[in-house]
Parts: sequence; C-alpha cells; structure tokens
Amino acid sequence: MMESIEYEGATKYTYTIDKLRERFTKAGYDEENIENIIKEYQKRLIFYLSVIDTDKHPENIAFIKPKNGEGALRLSPNYDSEFSLLLEYELDMVDFFLENQLELESEVDIAYPKIGIHINREEGGLGSMWKDTLEMLCEDDEIYDYYINNIKGAINMDTILENVEKRIKAPLPERVKDLAKKSYKARNEQIEKTLAGEELEEYIETKQFEFDPYQFLSTLVRKGIDEEIRTIEQVQIGREIENLLMRSGLENEERGYI
Repeated sequence: MMESIEYEGATKYTYTIDKLRERFTKAGYDEENIENIIKEYQKRLIFYLSVIDTDKHPENIAFIKPKNGEGALRLSPNYDSEFSLLLEYELDMVDFFLENQLELESEVDIAYPKIGIHINREEGGLGSMWKDTLEMLCEDDEIYDYYINNIKGAINMDTILENVEKRIKAPLPERVKDLAKKSYKARNEQIEKTLAGEELEEYIETKQFEFDPYQFLSTLVRKGIDEEIRTIEQVQIGREIENLLMRSGLENEERGYI
C-alpha cells in the first residue's frame, strides 16, 4: 500500500508489477509472454488515467488463459469502470461540477488511481500520484506512442455514451453525459500539460516567488547578533521590516502569487 495518507487505499505500481511477474513465472509462462502481458497492462493503465478510473485496484486486474492451458496469456477486456469520469458522484454534485468549471477541473486534477507511484517534489516528482504514474509509464516509447495513437484525440465520448445507452437500453441523463465529456476533456488537457513539461515549469516558477518570512527573520537576527546591533536599533529595523513585509504581501496578492 502507499505510505502517504494522501493516497489511502492505493497500491504501489512497482509492488503490483513484481507480484504479477512472480505469479506468471510460477505458473510457467515464458519470459516473452510475461513481458508482453506487462506491456499490455501498462497501456491499460494509461487508458485508466485518461478516463479518471479511480477504482482499478489489484482485485480489478484479470487475465485470460486458453482453455487447454496452451498458448499465450492475455489481458482481459476492461470491466468494473463505474468509478470513472467523476460519475461516482450523486446528481447534486454532478450539477455542482457542471455549474463550476474550476471546481470540476480541480476535482479531476486530484482524482488518483488505485495503482501508481508517487514521487516527492524534492525528489523530482510532480506532487501528484496520477501525474507521476503517467510520466513514469510514458518514459517507455512504446507506451507513449500508444497514448498518442490510441488515446489522444482518438476516443469519441459521444460514440461511447451512445454505445452505453444501447447496452443498457435506456437513455442517460443529459447532465451525466455532459459531465463525462467535460471531465474527459479536462483530464486529457492536464495530461497534455504534464507530458509537455508545463506542470514542472509552473511549479518552478511558483517556487521562485515563495517567501519564507521565518527563515528571513531568523537570518536577520543572527546577523544582528554578529554585528552587535543595539536593542533600540533592532526595534527600528523590525518596524521597517514589518512595513516592507506588509507591502510585499499586498503586492504578491495583487500579482496572484499568494
């Protein structure tokens, strides 16, 4: 399981892959078949990220083997995807997201998969489990090409929703269909920003404008002690600093830095 409480209930990607390899090897499948099935699973994970599937835990991974026990193992068709595209929410929340685009985008941005990796910012991560997982998967050229050729701009939500209606033999509420399409669009715009490196650039730019008053004052006090500044002078300097900090805070607020 993930160590971070922020991603409660999630399983580490590396743990999942190691367990799959171990079980396939014990079952007698050759290395080539194992590598192929792992690659197919990685492609499926990219799809799950693109449709915001938040319930694909290890129990929702299945594989199919031939009846006679001979031949290659293969990944099962997708199933149990009710928790996708924010459609797990009640209708009142559906309406809320449709009326508040920024809230919808925020919810899409924080929705995380049940299997993935998380890398701390200090270690070069993006501060998001799904984005770290996406970057890790797309480091493989084959997986990246799969996303470009089979997911990016290739999924027609209107057609998918029509097929769902045919399958259940009932119309879906228009607001539900609207949420599915808007959620998908928002997530895939976020995917494009992440793969283009814009998420990291925005983080670096934000860090440049961060100001830690405690660290600043601590440094100033140490310097005052070293320079043997008298108490009355410290008070005067303190008042000047307070005024500067207040002006700085107002200016940063106007610029949108805080």
